[in-house]
Amino acid sequence: MIRRAQLSQSLLHYLHGAAMGLISAMLSGCVTPARLPALDEVAASAPDPLHAANRELPLGRSRAILETLARQAGVNNSLLHHVAVEDMVSDSPLVVGNRVTLLRDGPATYRSMYHEISRAKHHINLEVYIFEQDEVGKQLIALLLAQQRRGIQVNVIYDAVGSAHTTPRFFEPLKRAGGRVLQFNPLNPTKARSAWQVDHRDHRKLLIVDGRIAFTGGINFSSVYSSGPLSHPQRARPPSHVPYRDTHVKIEGPVVIEFQKLFLATWSKQHGEPLPRARYLPIVRPKANELVRAVGSTPDDGVSVIHTALLSAIAHAQRSVHVTNAYFVPDRRLIEQIKRAAQRGIDVRCQGEPNFPQLWESKIPHPRLINRSS
Repeated sequence: MIRRAQLSQSLLHYLHGAAMGLISAMLSGCVTPARLPALDEVAASAPDPLHAANRELPLGRSRAILETLARQAGVNNSLLHHVAVEDMVSDSPLVVGNRVTLLRDGPATYRSMYHEISRAKHHINLEVYIFEQDEVGKQLIALLLAQQRRGIQVNVIYDAVGSAHTTPRFFEPLKRAGGRVLQFNPLNPTKARSAWQVDHRDHRKLLIVDGRIAFTGGINFSSVYSSGPLSHPQRARPPSHVPYRDTHVKIEGPVVIEFQKLFLATWSKQHGEPLPRARYLPIVRPKANELVRAVGSTPDDGVSVIHTALLSAIAHAQRSVHVTNAYFVPDRRLIEQIKRAAQRGIDVRCQGEPNFPQLWESKIPHPRLINRSS
């Protein structure tokens, strides 16, 4: 049972060419796959109203926005059908008025994060799987401590397994200054504050500043991410020093409130001490014209909302499905949808080395599906 934060790359490529971007930022849990609704069930269901700045848009205007986006992307009603599927399985609304910035590697992500942390005015909420007690971790904790001493409330959730090499003493200066630190599902059952399961882990990478800016993706706080190959592509490195290459996004706009709700829900479920008062749910003005849905899955859900959303995105793709993922072990449903996409002429590509490649290639012999690159 795992929580994981990731950006749906297949959905990003599915919308290639659109003037407005429709992005699902997904924070997932390893739970039972949900059922992909039947096509006739989807066709009969209209998408829910879009949301903007804490209010619901009229249904007619919402549909007009989605239809315009579909025309610009050249995907007709398939986009509306995919949004309808997400509406069926997710409690989170699709929110307009956001700006999304792609951060291509660790150095770019850390620069952007540290810049926004240093400009915080009210609070900083951080939920992360790996918080290493190394150069990167020390730099971050020093910045958070400085902000806490300035009166900016800092609240941190870190996973007990992902951060197993980081001692509790590492966070003591921040706690003495008034910061709140919560270890997610401690390894010692006697210290657990909620139902204890050793494999219930928090893989989210989520940073929220002032309830107005959110960062999420695949990058933890560890030195292995600090020298991404995209920042210094010509720098030679021995094989033993190859850095991790992962991706993050910075999100500004009204949808940040939905990410904030996910953080606060985790804090509550883990029975963390009461958080100091802060403007956790401000009214956030539109920043741009991108549509974003924050999808949070946990083992408590019983089914995987994200799994269903990915199946739907692939099933409704009309042009391309490009997948990049550090851990790629597709199940039968996902393999079947990818095969169907390739068979109907969709440009399907997998970037990176699949886990268990023999299994992957034996199940999907289509040559266009294997496109490996580092």
